[in-house]
Amino acid sequence: MNCCCTIISPDYYPFARTLYQSLARYMPGAVLHVLIMGEHKAPTASLNESIHFNHADELWGHGLSSSIREKYSKTDNIIRWALKPAYISFLLEQYEKVIFLDPDLFFTANADFLFQELEGAGMLLSPHGISADPLEDADNIAMNTRTGLYNAGMIGASRTGRHLLEWWAAAILQKMEKNESLGLFDDQRYLDMLPVLDENVRILRHKGCNLGSWNIHSNPRSIVQGQLLLNGREPIVFIHFNQETIRQILNRNDILLLPYFETYRASLLENGYDLMKRLDHLPFKKYESASYKFRHRLRLRTRLKRWLIQVSKRSEFACQTTHTISQFLSGCAQWL
Repeated sequence: MNCCCTIISPDYYPFARTLYQSLARYMPGAVLHVLIMGEHKAPTASLNESIHFNHADELWGHGLSSSIREKYSKTDNIIRWALKPAYISFLLEQYEKVIFLDPDLFFTANADFLFQELEGAGMLLSPHGISADPLEDADNIAMNTRTGLYNAGMIGASRTGRHLLEWWAAAILQKMEKNESLGLFDDQRYLDMLPVLDENVRILRHKGCNLGSWNIHSNPRSIVQGQLLLNGREPIVFIHFNQETIRQILNRNDILLLPYFETYRASLLENGYDLMKRLDHLPFKKYESASYKFRHRLRLRTRLKRWLIQVSKRSEFACQTTHTISQFLSGCAQWL
């Protein structure tokens, strides 16, 4: 048997329910375990829901969880991120395969294949999919090295990968912070090492998984026969609605995702969370501010630079072609 899981603070309960409802809609029989950090009154699930709540006390003493709690418990976000490998390993005592999902993910299509990807694999990693063209997108090349190749918002593991979860937990315990000079980005940069440590780490190649602001350029969105596809081929499976993804949608840089965002926002509202009122605690006009327009001009400059590179490439090709034709004509003249 398999399950999905997430970790939240009590105020994020509407996100966990929205995540579960999207899972249940597209993955009938889906099971979601939710680890709740902090003092709270235990939520209750309806009889027809397979959503289970774990209190942090159940986890202490499992692996390095107690040591991680002792080191990072003063910061809500950090402790939740730090406990991912321990919680996944804890659930693997009951389930054969476990997929961790950030609570701000939202499913739009069936994703049963994620568990199939774990057949014969110890862990499953989701690439950011950030543009990696060194000539045309140097800024994003740098982003790959700053934030990591893989997104820690979705991690899959099977029982054969528990030693990798233990390694990840030990690395987190040793140091977990955003520190570019040390090559650290919280819990995330450590994932880059896993495929090197074990050949049975699998990389998720479906472009429609973990869609977010970071892969706008590498996975262009388009409408094909009424369906939103990535690169004209692959459908969207789940979207990572973090604040930057939402900003890009509201700024119309990723406008084709707007209908999905509206559905997500409505689902959160039904579960008692008004996203637009609470997003960044700022009014909507923030997304059309002077600072945004300045950043947008910078993006236009980047696009112009890319266009000039393409023109340069075409000019170089044209010069080479002209030179070749000239040589050919000279040869013909000599022969005549």
